Amino acid sequence: DYPLQDGETIVEDFLKKERVSQAERELALDAIGSVISLYEVQEVRLEKAEIVVKEIFTDEQTVVHDVAGSKQIVKWDLIAVRIFRVEGRFRFSGIVTPFHPSKRDELVHFLTDRWKAFQEENPTVSWKGFMKTHGVLLYQYARHLALKRKGPVFLTHERHEVVICKAIYD
Repeated sequence: DYPLQDGETIVEDFLKKERVSQAERELALDAIGSVISLYEVQEVRLEKAEIVVKEIFTDEQTVVHDVAGSKQIVKWDLIAVRIFRVEGRFRFSGIVTPFHPSKRDELVHFLTDRWKAFQEENPTVSWKGFMKTHGVLLYQYARHLALKRKGPVFLTHERHEVVICKAIYD
């Protein structure tokens, strides 16, 4: 997704320079057309290994085939992921980053603010175009949430915080 010095992506550059089969070319072109975005799980069809997801900002629904994901993801989960077609079926590509459903409004606000700022300088670029170049924001936000999260605090019977330490005697 990220442009090289000449403005093309690595995949676009690869397709121009390398000889690839028709199937490989179709896969690469589908990858070029896909973006990392934020999806809400609408339904999980375990028996078919299918997950119905809705893109948060466009409301576009997609049925994704993913055996492992259908066993782990549940309705209303929020996930940041890239989806593209492989051999006629939509699949998750790369890392699926989960967010707790309670973070939905926070995430929407975070992305909407960046989208509006981007649009001021790029008014003709679509949401998909924005996410093509800024999808990494979702991974950065996930990292921000992880760093912000604090571990459990242990208290004594008197409600004093337990301090783990080591005494060294010479």
